[in-house]
Amino acid sequence: MTRAGICLPTAATVTDKTGFAFGVAPETFGLGVGMRVARIVPVVLAVALVTACSSGGHKAGGAASTTGLPRIYWANNGGTTVGRANLGGTGVDNRFITGGKQPCGVAVDTEHVYWGDEGAGGVGRANRDGTGVTQRLVASSAPRSTCGVAVDRAHIYWANSEGTSIGRANLDGTGVDNNFITGAVAPCGVVVDARHVYWGNSLDNTVGRANLDGSAVKQDFITGAKQPCLGALDGRHVYWSNYMGTTIGRAGLDGTGVNEDFITGANAPCGVAVDGTHVYWVNHAEAAATVGTTLGRANLDGSGVNQSFITGLPEPCGVAVGP
Repeated sequence: MTRAGICLPTAATVTDKTGFAFGVAPETFGLGVGMRVARIVPVVLAVALVTACSSGGHKAGGAASTTGLPRIYWANNGGTTVGRANLGGTGVDNRFITGGKQPCGVAVDTEHVYWGDEGAGGVGRANRDGTGVTQRLVASSAPRSTCGVAVDRAHIYWANSEGTSIGRANLDGTGVDNNFITGAVAPCGVVVDARHVYWGNSLDNTVGRANLDGSAVKQDFITGAKQPCLGALDGRHVYWSNYMGTTIGRAGLDGTGVNEDFITGANAPCGVAVDGTHVYWVNHAEAAATVGTTLGRANLDGSGVNQSFITGLPEPCGVAVGP
């Protein structure tokens, strides 16, 4: 079982190589990661399109709809699939992409959906409409070790959670470097923007950061987390899920203004995503509780928390928002 997730907002607008405008963190596309108590799992990160969302609770079951609209994506770590729904929580499809082993983390760009696979190790990819599935576009350094994925204009990034490194490859899966960034402690989730790479050190309770080229590594960029799994960026903030703390944390991009309890009441949260109006997370729920196996949502300021925005997900581990 595992976790994962992320997305982007509106402050600054960036256009990728295909001409799609992404909100907030320039060149930041996707990410993911999550984890459990005994063993790390991924949280996922993904690009977000800035759009208003409706509220309410929605049950998994129906097919996702309307081509071209922004959507929510999640990895079903308790199953073998990647799910998708409309941004308002309707049109839930738990089997949007099938054939994985233990999907862990998800990311989206204008052409593809990417996911980590804890069961198989590595990163999978499919077209945005769910066709052209490749379960192992990138192989990680060991099986059962991929816990989070992110993409920018040139590269795919992933966390090797049963090791100590962040991996990187070209978008077509070539040029694999499983030790792009080293010295992490059970890294859980990864996210990127135009200048930096961020990840969670789940066994060290810190958030790490490095320059986009892998230099200037700082493993304790943010301290005091509780088994953090990265998360999301919105141009001003970095977000992470505190798997052992039942909360979503947030800080400024420079590491100041840390709030470990930005959103409370989650159950083993395992992935965060943001867009221009909302924060999203998935509740993996390892232990029986009133909240679990759901996708939660709150306003961007942390108010209006709905822990059951979408329900009926098989142990989700990672969330993203994108086209």
